[in-house]
Amino acid sequence: MLKNKKEPGLKNHLVFFLAVIIVIIIFSSAAICNFCGLQLDTSTSEQLINENENGTAEKLAPDESDQAKLEETVRLTSKETEDTESNTLSNKKAPTIKLEVSEGPFYSSADDVCYWRVKAIVTGNPSPDITWSQDFSGGAFGKNIAQVNLTRDNPNYTLKASAANSEGTASNEISLTWGCGEIEPLEDEPEEDDDNHCPHISLAPVDAGYDGTLPCNMSYYFVCTGEDPDGDELSYHWDISAGTGIRTEEFEDPSRSLISFTTPATPGILILRITVSDGNCNVRDTETINIINE
Repeated sequence: MLKNKKEPGLKNHLVFFLAVIIVIIIFSSAAICNFCGLQLDTSTSEQLINENENGTAEKLAPDESDQAKLEETVRLTSKETEDTESNTLSNKKAPTIKLEVSEGPFYSSADDVCYWRVKAIVTGNPSPDITWSQDFSGGAFGKNIAQVNLTRDNPNYTLKASAANSEGTASNEISLTWGCGEIEPLEDEPEEDDDNHCPHISLAPVDAGYDGTLPCNMSYYFVCTGEDPDGDELSYHWDISAGTGIRTEEFEDPSRSLISFTTPATPGILILRITVSDGNCNVRDTETINIINE
C-alpha cells in the first residue's frame, strides 16, 4: 500500500519537469525569433540604404548624362565648323566680273554733266575686292556701283574695273559716251540793236498741278509761248535729255509751240529746253524735271 502511494508523487515530479523544459523551449524559441526579426530589420535597413544609394545614383545620373550630351554637342558643333571651313577652303574660286549700265544717261544742270552709273556683277570665293578706274559718287552707291560724269569737253570715257581675291584677278571695261542730247550751254541774253529786238518767251507745263516732278514712263506736255517785238516770224526747237516719243506741234497761232514726250523708265533728272529764234536772235529757256518712281 505504501508503494502505491509513492507512484503519484513521481508522476507529479515528471510533469513539473516536463513543464519547465517546455517553458524553456518556448522562451528559447522566442529569443531565436526575436533575433530573426532583428536580422530581418537589419536586412531591411541595408536594403533601404542600398535603395537610397541607388536613388542618389539615379538622381545624379541625369546630371552626368546632360554633361555627356553637352560634350557631344560641342564635339559635333566643332566638327561641323571644321567641315564648313574645309568646304569653304575647298570651294575657292577665282573671280569673274561683268559690267552693265544700271542708270543713265542723266543730265545734271548744276554742273552741266551727263552721268552714268555702272554696276559690277562679280563672282568668286573668297568675296573679291572691286577697284574702279573712276567713281564720282565716292562709293555712295556701294562697292559694286560707280558713277561716271561726262562733260562737253570730255564726252567719252572707258570705265575699267577689276575684281581680285586670293585666287586671282579679273577685269572688264565698258565704253560710255555723252547721251544727254544736243543741249547747248545757256548763253547770256543777246544784246539788242536798233534794227532787231529779241523775242520774249515763256515755258510752262500744260498741267497746272505740275510741281517739278514727274513719274517714270509718263506722257507729258509743255508749251512755249513766244512774242517778237518786231513782229518777226518765230521758229521753235526743242531738246530733251532723256525719255522717248518726242513730238512737237505748231499751233495756228505762230506764237505757241507744244511738245509731247514720255519720261524715262528709271529715276533721274530730265532736262527740257526750248530755243526760239526770230532769224537774227536766239532765246532759250530750260526746265529741269525730277523723274521719280511711284
